[in-house]
Amino acid sequence: MWKYHIRAAREQNVGLISPILFYIGTHSLFTKLIAEEFKNAGAYPVFPDPVFTGGRNETRKFAFFEDDGFDFKGRATVTVKFADGREYPAFEDNFSVDGGKNFYRDIMLKIPQKSGKANLVTRVYDLNNKAVYCDTTEILIREKAKISPVDARVSVWGNSSPLRNFAAKYNIRTLRETPSALSTKILLVMPDISEQDIAQSMEQLCRFLDNGGRIFFFERQWQNCSLPGNIKFSDSEIFCKGFMRNKNHPVLKNMDDLDFRYWNSDLSIASQGTRKGFYGNSQVLIDCGSKLSMQLLWELFYGRGSIIVNHLELLKNLEHQPQAELLMSNILNYLKNAPEKKSEPAAMLVFPQKDTLYNELRLLGVSEKLKSGKVLLVTPEAAEKLPSQKIISHARNFENVVFFNLSETKAKEIAAALTGTAPATSKYRKSEYSHSNVVFFKGCDQSYSMMTDEDINFDSNYLPQYSFGDGNGWKNCIADGRDAVFTFENQRKIIFINLQYRSDASQPEKRVRFTSQLIHNLGGKLAIRKPVSRKNAEERYCHVDLTRSANESRERILEMKSGVLLKNGIPFRLPAENRAVPKSVIRLNGHENMQEPFKWDTPLDKFSSRSGKIKVSLPMAQAETFSLLMTATHNWKLPRGNGKTVGYFRIFYRDGTMFEHKIRLGEHVQPARATNSDISDGVFAQDVPMKINPGEQAKLYISTFVNPVPENKIDYCEFESAHNLRHDLLIFGMTLERTSREYI
Repeated sequence: MWKYHIRAAREQNVGLISPILFYIGTHSLFTKLIAEEFKNAGAYPVFPDPVFTGGRNETRKFAFFEDDGFDFKGRATVTVKFADGREYPAFEDNFSVDGGKNFYRDIMLKIPQKSGKANLVTRVYDLNNKAVYCDTTEILIREKAKISPVDARVSVWGNSSPLRNFAAKYNIRTLRETPSALSTKILLVMPDISEQDIAQSMEQLCRFLDNGGRIFFFERQWQNCSLPGNIKFSDSEIFCKGFMRNKNHPVLKNMDDLDFRYWNSDLSIASQGTRKGFYGNSQVLIDCGSKLSMQLLWELFYGRGSIIVNHLELLKNLEHQPQAELLMSNILNYLKNAPEKKSEPAAMLVFPQKDTLYNELRLLGVSEKLKSGKVLLVTPEAAEKLPSQKIISHARNFENVVFFNLSETKAKEIAAALTGTAPATSKYRKSEYSHSNVVFFKGCDQSYSMMTDEDINFDSNYLPQYSFGDGNGWKNCIADGRDAVFTFENQRKIIFINLQYRSDASQPEKRVRFTSQLIHNLGGKLAIRKPVSRKNAEERYCHVDLTRSANESRERILEMKSGVLLKNGIPFRLPAENRAVPKSVIRLNGHENMQEPFKWDTPLDKFSSRSGKIKVSLPMAQAETFSLLMTATHNWKLPRGNGKTVGYFRIFYRDGTMFEHKIRLGEHVQPARATNSDISDGVFAQDVPMKINPGEQAKLYISTFVNPVPENKIDYCEFESAHNLRHDLLIFGMTLERTSREYI
C-alpha cells in the first residue's frame, strides 16, 4: 500500500512523510521495502492491466524517475519470471532522465507463449552496469479463450449492432420484440432494452424462471429496478477492482482476482454496482467497493431458475480482454448446464414469547411449521425455555440445524445428543489478534461462503460468556471461539453461533444479511417479492405527504427545484413551497426559534426547543418498503459518531403490533457535509447547493426500510428523534412501494 502512496506522491511531485517510519526498526522488512522506493532512480509499470495474452506483444505504460536532483543515464530491462524461476526477456533499452524529474513511456513487451501467474520484473542499471532499482509486479498470462457456438436453446433480446455481432459470432438467435412466449432455456438481455420494456415483461420473465429458465443481463445503467427482491443500485460510480467471492462457482472456473482489475483505459471495470442484498436467495460472485459492500456480478434464484446480473463492462471488452472472453465462455456454459437448485423453505423453532431473531426470521419468510427439511433455526428464547429433549427431537428431522446464543451447559447437552460429542468450551477471553472487539473469520466452511468479515460485525460491544474450542470433530470459523461447526460424513451440519442476537445490536440490518446468507448456504429457501409488470415507477410507488408535519423550509436552505425527483429508480415528490405550503421538510428535534442563526452544522444543544415525536399517517393501507430521502446535520467540532442512532422509524399495525427501524449514521444516512458519501444500507442520492451557506454542497441519501409483515394493515407510521445532541435528522421525501400482491 505504501509503495503506491509513494509512487502517487512522486508522480504528482508532492512530498510524502509518514510518521510510521520513525517507529519501525531499520532492519524491518517494511523499512527495507519502502527504502527501495526511495532509490535515486528507477522505472516501474503504472497501474498495469495485469492480464496478458501469451505469445503476443502488448503495450503498457511505464514511469521513469530520478529523485536525487542529478541527471541519470542508464538501462532498463523487463523480464517475465515464472514460479519455477525461469525468466523470459520482454524489453531492454537505454534511457535518461533529468534530475528530480520523471516521465512516462509506452513500452511494447514481448510476452512468452505460456499461461499462468508470473511476475513482471523491471530492473534499472547505471552506465557501470550496477543494479540501482528493481520492481516486481504480479501478472497473469492467459491464452485467448475459445467459445464454441451455442445451441438453439439460447435467445438474445436486443436491437443494437453489438447484439448482431455477438449473436452472429456465437450462433445465437435474436429476439427484437418483447419475449411473450420463450421456447428457449436461456435468455440474454442486451443493454439497449429499456427498463420500461423489462418492467412490462416481468410477469412473463418470472413464468420463464418458474419453469427453470435462466436469464443473463449484460451491463446497463439500472435506474428503475423491477427485478425480484429488495435491490439497491448505486449511481454512476467507477470501480477498478473486483474480488471473487465464490471461487467454486462454475462462472469463475479457472479465473483469478487479477482477472478483475483495470479493464479499460480509465482503469475501470464497471461504472455501476449493486448493494449486497439483505434478503432473498442470491449469491455474490464478484464484489468490490468500501468494505466490499458492493457486488458487480451476482446470481438471484427464482422459482426453478435464476438470474445473473452483470455490471462488469463485459460486452465491449470481449474482443480486447482475454479474461472477459473467458468469463463470457464460463457464463454461457453455466447457463446451459446449471442444475436446478434444490432448496426448501427453512423452519424455525420458537417459544411462545417471540424474541428478536423470531421477528427477523419472519421477515425472511422462515416458517414455524416443523416437519422435516434442509434447515432448522433455533431462536435463543426457544433454546433456553424449551426442554432439551423437545429441541433434540425436532433437530433430528432436519439436515442442518443452527443454534443461536445457547447457554454453555445446554449447548454441550444438545451437541452430545445430536453428534455423539460436545465442543470444548472455556471462559471467553478476547484473543491477542482482536481489536476493539472486531469479529473476523479465522477459518473456512461452506456454511459461511460468500461472506466477509463485515457481515459478522453487527455489534462490536457484544461479549459472550464462553468460547468454543476446536477438536472432537468440531471446528471454529469465527475468531475468539464465537462458533462451533460439526460436519457429518454426508455433509449434514450442526452449528452453534455466539453473536449478538438481542434487540440492541448496533447494526441489525447487517445481522439479517448474515442470517439470510447462512440459510441460503445451507440449502434453505427464503421469501422473495414477486414482481408485477408495471409501466413506470409511478405505478409502483406512492408518495407520502410530509407537509402536514413539516417544520422546516426546503427552499430556504437548498437550491432544489420542486417536482418529482427520480433517484435510484425511486421517485420523491418535492412540493413547491408557497403560502399554502410554507414548509415541506421534517426536521427531528429542529425548530426555527434558536439561540443563534440557523446553520447546517448547528448542534442540537443550541436549539431552544425540540419537536419531539412526529407522526405521519400513511395515505394507503399497505406497503412493502418505505424509502426516505434525508440527510443529517453535524457540528464540525464534534466527533462524527458513525453507528449512532439519530432517529427511529416505526410502523404501527391495526392489530396493535409495532415494528421499529433505527436510523443510524454511516448505515442509513451521513451528515450533510460529510466528505464520505458512502452508507452501508442505502445509497448516496445527490449533492445539492446550499442557499443558506452559499458555496457549499449538501449531500442527500436514500435509505429503504422493509415492512416485515406487509399482509398486516397499517394504522400509521411514526418518526422520533433519538435525542442525540450531536446530530438531528432532516427528511425531504418519503415514498411507499406498493404491495406486489393483494393480501387478505
